[in-house]
Amino acid sequence: MELAQKKHFGQNIRNMRILKGMKQDTLGKVMGMAQQNISKMEKNELPTQEILERAAKAMGTTVDAIKNFDKDNDFNFFFGYTTNQHNHPIKEVIEYFKEAILKEHGEKEELKVENEALKAELDQLKKGNSKPESENKLKKVK
Repeated sequence: MELAQKKHFGQNIRNMRILKGMKQDTLGKVMGMAQQNISKMEKNELPTQEILERAAKAMGTTVDAIKNFDKDNDFNFFFGYTTNQHNHPIKEVIEYFKEAILKEHGEKEELKVENEALKAELDQLKKGNSKPESENKLKKVK
């Protein structure tokens, strides 16, 4: 005969918080509670309904998700059982960040080229050439 495993809602809140990448202090600020109270809440087997609702709202999920969370089997927390969240396949997430990084890299390279051109102009001005080389080149073309 199997014993029914008792749910520990405070532990569920803790596990969900960790999976969300939140520290107790962060969750406390969102919930309007001190970090020490978050610690106590997570140790409490049966937090009040109000606390469950506040924790759910702070983590962008539902009270049902907290009550039914199973850290060993339930990954629905990330893949569909939360509210106010867009769920994306991992390949889309990776592609998004890859594009963002490449864009930033391109912008950085453009700034390097612009910086080098400005340094060259500054060097020309320091050498006594009254007009930057770029302006001299324009006159030669005309």
